[in-house]
Amino acid sequence: MADEYVLKQNYPNPFNPDTKIEFTIPASEHVSVNVYNLEGRLIKTLINQEMRSGQHVVRWNGTNQVGTKVGTGMYIYQLKTNSRVLNRRMTFVK
Repeated sequence: MADEYVLKQNYPNPFNPDTKIEFTIPASEHVSVNVYNLEGRLIKTLINQEMRSGQHVVRWNGTNQVGTKVGTGMYIYQLKTNSRVLNRRMTFVK
């Protein structure tokens, strides 16, 4: 059983056309995983739901909320729970 919050580095990084984000949560709780640009604007919500404890994987295909491909550059992905916020950077290349 997981006993800590872990947000792994996405793979591959840099990526095109998509990337895998792995994370671990120690207890069942509400989880959101969002992608932001470097200005802090929300680009895409990947997860926003109750999740069980353990390891999880989500994929991002480099699109925004309406399905348009984002531009080349660095993005921040964030794991947010009731008690923890973890961030990492990733690079999308066209």
